[in-house]
Formats: sequence, structure tokens, C-alpha cells
Amino acid sequence: MIGLRRNKRGDMVLTIDSYIDIDSTPDIQPDYFDCVYINTKSERAFHAILYGASPILSWKCSYKPIFVNTAVAGREQITDYIIDAYVSDMNNEKVYEIIDKIKLARQKYGIKSEVTRATQPNHLFSNILRYLLSRDQRVMGHRLLEKSSLGYINPIFEHYHSMGLFHLNEMFMFKDSMLEYGALKVHRYLIKEHLCPKCNHSHLLYTECCPKCGSSNLKIQNIIHHFSCANVSPESSYNVGGMLICPKCHKKLRHIGVDYDRPAVVYSCNDCENSFTSPVTKATCCYCEGTYPVSALVPRDVVDYEITEEGIRILTSGSMMLSNMVNIYDNFMEFSLLENRLRRLLMETFRKEELSVMVGKIWIVDENKDTVKIKDSIQGKLCRIFTNHKVSYSNNIFYVTSTVF
Repeated sequence: MIGLRRNKRGDMVLTIDSYIDIDSTPDIQPDYFDCVYINTKSERAFHAILYGASPILSWKCSYKPIFVNTAVAGREQITDYIIDAYVSDMNNEKVYEIIDKIKLARQKYGIKSEVTRATQPNHLFSNILRYLLSRDQRVMGHRLLEKSSLGYINPIFEHYHSMGLFHLNEMFMFKDSMLEYGALKVHRYLIKEHLCPKCNHSHLLYTECCPKCGSSNLKIQNIIHHFSCANVSPESSYNVGGMLICPKCHKKLRHIGVDYDRPAVVYSCNDCENSFTSPVTKATCCYCEGTYPVSALVPRDVVDYEITEEGIRILTSGSMMLSNMVNIYDNFMEFSLLENRLRRLLMETFRKEELSVMVGKIWIVDENKDTVKIKDSIQGKLCRIFTNHKVSYSNNIFYVTSTVF
């Protein structure tokens, strides 16, 4: 159920207590209300309502102040980073102050309401940045979040990733492109992570394995060096009835540091009986369940970003790196994003020999054998022909990429 009612100051409040897709409701238009109030005591209903009336996803609610009943507060949810405040009613100074601050921030940066719902990853990412500006936040911070896809990630990005709205590599390519365009700059370095080369998640389980057969069924024991006879062998060869007896000279070892020391450890494989001093470390991804040598993991710096003046101009002038092709065809990518994708794939190719990247080029020439611009209608046909490939267009050349495993 939804309702429109003014608070005591005169702000028009859209109150929602059950799920509704605001964008598909013709009776509610964006100019009918100033803010949204989710009035429910059910956490499940709250998440459902937020999806339909999100200030980031919904074009009718885009960037408008959003408040939630205090009954679902205090649980340290990731949605806390999207909600402006938890309040018991809409008639208090806190509400008025937040509404005014958001209005001023939108005027300051020129944040206009959206006209379509965010359905493509780049559109969603741009909306997130515009949302931050509407809250007068220019720094896109990262947090260490339990159960998140990357450990360190921006909470708003993690919220929408957990809903399956984009892949992590799409987020990385967007951020890298924004950095290259000068729309973002590094604000603060946090940590270096190593990610799964297949799915980019950071939840990795590390195991020490036998370099011969790859098994992790290992036994570890100390190496004992007997000073007087210079014998060096595993501790098990010294153990006789609970005492340490040298297998070479048969003397009893009494005091470590005087009679002997333990300079190293030796690994023994219980499967193939191989003995070695340096095991091979492998990483198993807890998300895609793939296992890789640690040298194949993809390193990535975790940094907080700041939206630059150029970024504000790009985000608010409609000159974002998006085209009609991106909005229509899921397999079309802006050329700068394709370049970033190829860089990442080539990095993985370097680490993993069975991965190959192929790029095909298509162009049209006139009677003088000069390349000419490929019309959008032809690009659309090519997108449909190569529907299983990532494609792009730049300088009169249509690119088709393929990854071969």
C-alpha cells in the first residue's frame, strides 16, 4: 500500500508499507513527491520495498531522500549506506535537515533525476556515483565487509552485486575507465588483494600440496641435526621409545642447542610418499570452486576513489561513456572498456597458458578503399550475429572478441 501525504513542513512524502514497483505505477509520477518513507516493521518487506523504490535503481525515486521506520534499524545492514535515516515519523527537524541538505547538494553538483531505470551495469555504476554526489560525498570509500565478494568493497556496490546485477569484472573495468578518463582519482591506498583469475572473488582457501602428485595429504616433521656426528634426518628416525637416539651413532640426545638443533622441517606426502622441503601452495576459490597456483592469482590494489571535477562534469552532463548500443545490446561494450577487458584477459593469459584471447576486426570501405563509419543499424546487426561475443566499435572498426579456454 502506498500513500501521498504532506508532513507538517509541507514536504510531500511517498509512504510505502509493502512491495510495489514505483516505476511501473502510472498513478505515481516523480514530481508528485519530495521524499520516500518506508513504513514497515518487517525486514523482509523493507528489502523488497527498497528494491522497488531505490534512489539508485528507480528513475522515479532517483536521488530523492529515503527514510525508513526505526523498527528495522540497528542491525548494521549494508543498506544503511543507502538509507538517509531511520525515523519514527516524518515530522521532525532531522528529516527536514536531511531533505534540505540533499536538495542543496543536488543543486550544487547539478544532479538531475533519471528518465529510465538502471538496467545496464554502466548505468547502475554511474547512478551510484551520482547518488554519492547527491549526498555531498565525493569519496567512494571501501569497507571490510563480512561475507562480501571482495572482502574490501564499497558497500553500495556490494549491495547491488549481491543481487546479481553485475559481474565484478564489469565493476573493475568501469572504475579503471573512469580513472583513465580522469573522472576518478585515487584518494587513499588501503591494501593489495589477490583475486581468483576466473570469477575475481577474494574468498580463497590456501593449501600446501605435494609438488609431485598435487595432494594436500601431507605430514610435516622436524629435521634434527646431531652436532657430534653431523647426522641430519627426520625426527621420526631419532624417536626410540619416547627418547631421541641418533640413528647414526646411537647416542642419546638430551639438550636442544647443546646436543642437537631443529634447522628445518620436511614434508612427506601420504599419497605418493614423496619427501620435500618446499610444498606448492594452491588457492581454491570458495565461490567458483576453481583451484589455481598462487602465481595465477590476479593482484589488485584496493583504493578509495575521489570523484574529480571532470568526473562531476561527465556524470552530470550526460556525456557518460554510454551509447545506444550499450543500452540495447548486452554484448556491446564501449571501446575503452573493451581495452581494459583485454588487458585483464591478457594478464590472465600470461599466468594461465590454456587461456587465449582472439580479436577480430570488421570494417567497410568505399569506392576509394577508405574506411567509412558503420551505421548504428549495421552495428546492431553485428551485435546480433556475434551475440555470444563481447563487441565494440571505434574509428570505423567493429571489434569482435573471443576467449578460448
